[in-house]
Amino acid sequence: MNRDQCIKGILFDKDGTLLDFEKTWRPVWDQTELLLSNELKINELEIRHIREALGILEEGFKRGSVYVTGTLLEYAQIIAKISAKEEDRVLKVLHKSYLMCIEENKLDIVTLGDIKSVMIYLKQKGYQLGIVTSDSRLSTEYFINKIGLAQLIDFIATDDGVYQMKPHPHMLESFCTQTGLLAEEVAVVGDSLKDIQFGKYNQAGKSIYIESSYSNEEARQLADCVITGIEDLMRYF
Repeated sequence: MNRDQCIKGILFDKDGTLLDFEKTWRPVWDQTELLLSNELKINELEIRHIREALGILEEGFKRGSVYVTGTLLEYAQIIAKISAKEEDRVLKVLHKSYLMCIEENKLDIVTLGDIKSVMIYLKQKGYQLGIVTSDSRLSTEYFINKIGLAQLIDFIATDDGVYQMKPHPHMLESFCTQTGLLAEEVAVVGDSLKDIQFGKYNQAGKSIYIESSYSNEEARQLADCVITGIEDLMRYF
């Protein structure tokens, strides 16, 4: 990759880009199943159907599945449909599971490389940095604080009812409004097709695809460039 002198800001996806999705979120799902069973009386057969619908397999999360790319609301809609439970009750249990993991410090963040060193390097180079994710604000802030990024990240957009989800341009537009940058001055880094579409369809300056356990060939072809790990950015920027 050639260095792009026009880029002044970088937006990162979180799950699968900065942290290992499987290792971080599998224990959370295991706890969520217990809560769904105990509090909503969802039986084991329904739980199996829910796993299949969400893409939660024994050998790993299914590439491109709802669980990998979706929001808590999307999870709740599927769970409610299969179990015939009220969607708002299901969503409340999902939020409770995440909150329990965070409050009890049980959410074990497994990063994909030395994220903090990369962010320090980019900040020292003068880049504005942001995280845009379909995850909740609560767990995103937990992640940022846990690995020491609070002083390095300039912008956070999450699934908190404020932002429209990728690939809608809302998160990019909000980042540009806050930083004073143009879309063409922003690079987007992500590991999913939605991430790359988010960059390409909204005229971001660069769309960088990072290889992950859920590699997507369509995303690889659409991206401006492909990297194998987050540290590769230190050779690019």
